[in-house]
Amino acid sequence: MQIKTFEGSNLTQIQAQIKQEMGPDAIILNTETTTQEGKTVYKVMAALEIDQNDITNFSPTQNPGSNHSLGQELNYLILEWENFKESIFSLLQHKNPLNVPKKYLQAIKYMEKQGVKKEIILKLATVLSTTKTASLLNILKENIPVSPWPNNFLHKKIHFFLGPPGCGQTLSMLKMLLQLRKLKNAKILLAYPINSNLEGKLVLEHYANLIDVDFKKISPEDVKELNKYPYDYIFIDLPHNEKDFFQFINQQDKNTCTHIILSPVYDESYLKSFLRQIKIKSISSFVWTRLDESNKLGSIINLSFYYKIPISFLSYGSQLKNSSFEGDTSKILRYFFKRETPNCFN
Repeated sequence: MQIKTFEGSNLTQIQAQIKQEMGPDAIILNTETTTQEGKTVYKVMAALEIDQNDITNFSPTQNPGSNHSLGQELNYLILEWENFKESIFSLLQHKNPLNVPKKYLQAIKYMEKQGVKKEIILKLATVLSTTKTASLLNILKENIPVSPWPNNFLHKKIHFFLGPPGCGQTLSMLKMLLQLRKLKNAKILLAYPINSNLEGKLVLEHYANLIDVDFKKISPEDVKELNKYPYDYIFIDLPHNEKDFFQFINQQDKNTCTHIILSPVYDESYLKSFLRQIKIKSISSFVWTRLDESNKLGSIINLSFYYKIPISFLSYGSQLKNSSFEGDTSKILRYFFKRETPNCFN
């Protein structure tokens, strides 16, 4: 992956520069807004995933009229709109300081520092200032849907796992598998797509042997027959390529769940760009991972408010055991505000 940071005072010009230098397939990883000598300065980190097999044939300007290029144009427009909204809300907040009860002021400021969007902050402030009986934690709980893993998914046999490259998809899947097996002594198959890369296949095979579960390669055509397989549960580590993972997702039936792996390590605009590739109706839950590696957890709150998709599982640390907890609003908020792990919950 090629990563490069661009800096300037005009976001539109920076985006045009990214497109010119890295091509239409570049993705935005992070956008920072700072003030230098009274002027707004944008720092944008962009990345380009290059297939090593085709690197000699790579051209950053190829297929400028492709659908993927049009999709990238849309991502740039959406990113610009998001930054415009943040600027407007910042201006409104500057002219009209938040009018919230003093007991919530510190928590609200902390949420802002954690990257919770200003439009959400203003909504919370409005409710807190107009409703005497309102509680910040209760409002957040009402807007963070959860569906705890594994209890709420025991009736589903097939589980797809998908996330952006490097988000911790495979490790999260393995942690969830172990949580399921701890609760229920079930026969589980760990499957990988037939077109997966060799390194990913070897990693999965190693862990399958380590935790003593069956391991098998499958194709999209096999999905419809999986219900006939002699297993209680089947876990499938989907490929990151959009064309490949859609071949699997399009085979979903009522006995299938799709868990989307996300991480606050990535810029929120990148996560939203990734989610736009997927049919939102096909998503069963969000799984948040690599929590310990991020200084800001605001995207967990933001995406819960935006998409209303339940959080099933949260993960931190590289070890398989004692490094995760199920989707529970109280635990999520305690981790968000205090960084308390399950060892501190009791």
